[in-house]
This record gives sequence, C-alpha cells and structure tokens, in this order.
Amino acid sequence: MAAALSACGGGGGGGSSTDTGGNVDQPQGGGGTTTIDALSSGTGVFHFKVGATLATDTGLKGATGGSTYAAWNPASSSKLLSAGLKVTFFGKASGCPTTRDGPVGDGEARDLGVAAAAAAISSSASTLWRWAPSGQSSGCNSASKVLSGPSMTYLNPTDTTGGLAMYTHAGPRSDGSNGLVDAYGADGQDGKGSNAHIIGTFSAFRQNWSSSSAIKPWVGLKSTAQQAAARVVATLGVGAADLGVDVTGQTIQAKQQIDVSFINTQCMAEGFSAKRPCQLQYLFNTAIYRYGVSDWSSVGWFQEGSVWFDPAQGGVPVIDGPVKASGQTVVDGTSGLALFSSKGDATQHGSFSGKTFDLRISFTQLQNVLRVISGRKAGVAPADVSDDLLAADWGTRWNDPSAWALLSTAVGQEIYNPESQQRTVSIGGNLKQLYVAPQS
Repeated sequence: MAAALSACGGGGGGGSSTDTGGNVDQPQGGGGTTTIDALSSGTGVFHFKVGATLATDTGLKGATGGSTYAAWNPASSSKLLSAGLKVTFFGKASGCPTTRDGPVGDGEARDLGVAAAAAAISSSASTLWRWAPSGQSSGCNSASKVLSGPSMTYLNPTDTTGGLAMYTHAGPRSDGSNGLVDAYGADGQDGKGSNAHIIGTFSAFRQNWSSSSAIKPWVGLKSTAQQAAARVVATLGVGAADLGVDVTGQTIQAKQQIDVSFINTQCMAEGFSAKRPCQLQYLFNTAIYRYGVSDWSSVGWFQEGSVWFDPAQGGVPVIDGPVKASGQTVVDGTSGLALFSSKGDATQHGSFSGKTFDLRISFTQLQNVLRVISGRKAGVAPADVSDDLLAADWGTRWNDPSAWALLSTAVGQEIYNPESQQRTVSIGGNLKQLYVAPQS
C-alpha cells in the first residue's frame, strides 16, 4: 500500500523529561529561501499544483490522473490501487473493530476550524473539498456512528491562498471529547505491534504505472544510466505542531513527510511475491518534532539514512532519512552508500511556510539501494551482492532505467503518541505542489 504508515522515529532514541517539548508553532525552521532549478513540463512529468483548475471534479481528475478515493483504514481494493488522488487515514477507530475502507464525510465545523489554523490554509472558499473519518459504517456501534475526525484533509483550490491542507490529531479534543480515529494501541495496526501508538494521514497520488504513458523517472533526459536522476519536488508548510503536556516522559513525536514509490515493471511481469515485491519506497522526512529534542544536529540516528522492511506493507523495503541542506547527500548508516541528495530546503523543526524540498536520486544511488536491500535479505554486504541475486530480487532488467516506473507519490503526517488516552498531540500542514520527473 503506497500510502501506508511507516515506523516511528527513523532510528529510535527516547524523549527527555528535561525539555519542555510542548507547542512548537513558532517559526524555528531556518530563514531564507532556497532557489531551485526550473521544473520541466510535458510528457513524462507528474506535477500536481494547487490552483483554481482543481475546483471541479473534472479538473481534479485531470490533474491527478484518475478518480479520488478517500477512506480510513483502507483495504487493498481496486479503488485504492487505481490512478488518482487517494486520501487515507490510519488509526484505531473506537467501536468499529472490524471495519476496513471506513467512510469519510465533511467532518465537524469545530474540527475544520482547528485544522485550518494548524494547517495555515484558509477553509473559506467557494469550493472546498473535505474529507474526515466518519462513523457511518455498519461495522461501527451506535455510539461510534455519530463520531468523526478529528483528523481531516481538505483542498482549497484557489491560485494564491489555496493548498491541500492536512491535520492529524491523536488524543482528546480541547474540550475532552473524543473523535472517531485515534492512535493505534500497543497491538498496532496488525495486532502484532506494527505501527503501535501511531496515527497517520496521507494524500497519495497513485500512478498508472503499467500503461504506455507511465512516468519513467530515470529515462528521457540523460545520455547514460549513471548520469540519470529522478527528481522529487514538494512545496510544503507546517502551521503548527503541538506535542502536548508531558505525562510520563515517554517518546512523543509528530512529523510530515514525502513518500515516493517506484516499481520495476519487468519484475512484475516475471512474477512478484511477498519475498519479491518488485517495488520500494523512499520516505523523506521534511519536518519532524520530538519531545525532548531541541538540537537535532546532536541526534546521531537522524544524520544518516536507513533501509528497513515495513511489515504493515507486507515487507516492502523503505529507504528512510532526513533531508539535508542543498548540495548534501544522505548515506546509509550501515554501509555508507549514497542513497539520495538534496538540492532544496532541509528538514524543518519549527513552523514554516513555502519551503521547497528538492530531492535527487541518481540511477547509481538507486542501484546502491538495490544492493543494500538484497544484501540485507541475503545476509551479505552490498559489495558481495551478485548480479544474479539482484536479478532474482528485482527482475532481469534491474539495471535498466526504462524498467523503473513511478508507482505513487504522497505527502503524509504521522504522530507517535503512546499516551493518547490523556495526551493530545497534533500537526497541521499543507502542500502547494508535488512534482516527480527525470532531471536534465
């Protein structure tokens, strides 16, 4: 599931009761605007940009490549996996123990007001697309049928003040009432502890990766595979992130991220399986807030990238890391191999607006990732991974740029809150544009 949750923290490390934590909605993200290279247009490019053309269903479908689908705790369905915008919410829905593909509605007016303030996007527009978890499901008991939110996503399709707003909320509302979806408990998303204590909100743009018009991020603009680079650009903001009032000194975290998934089409044609998923996901942490951490340069695990396998996605490999300042490269903390580079703004730790994150993944870096993943599975160092092993894991065209296609790209928010019964944690942010294409 391309928009599924990822594990908390990107490498671990606990909170500290000596830091006040709490509300971090004051600007702390670093000044200045980073100038990025011009964006391309035309075929072979995905570019979602918020504007007035998205005010109609036809315009939204044209911009996203397919129909919009929204649900909480979605199942792997044709609607979720088809091309288009997929708005999803993940967490534990009280009183709805077996419900999947939970319905969404407009949400409550009080939640919309809180979400608008936190996301820093106006909710006053002639057209406002709104999605919030709703208890109107046959799998919910009578007490839960009247509940909604509090997490919410909405799209204000105006040229200047608009944006795709996302708000994620774990714990009671300010008046003590509870919404429908909260953080998972200790048993997690799958009953085995995966994504324990996490709640997430995602806006994913699923691609028609198997078509003749599929986006091939390493094809079209470079003369050799070694020079080719996939480029991922997002203009984002976070209006407020509130870590709440400390109760027990446990790790509490909120973050906003870009997720990008790529798939090898030849591998899929030759046959995929749980041991051979034929796809991988990059997770770029664009904003992160953790109780007890005020100096992120001193957090060792946050300085490097990592590769891990997400049990909530059936073991799909995930490449996870911070976004460095322009010109810097993130390396794998175990092997030292380069994973991806930055040409835009760096990961933020306070409120911010209009920051543009510009990520580059060279084809050489992608091959590094394949060797790290296959090496981890086989129990050998990346340097000892043979071409035959890579072909077994990724298909016979693992080293052919034209065999790799864009599967999905998303912006998401996650909260890790083991105290959600009594502690309220929230994050609100926005997306202005999202772009994936080959880079010349």
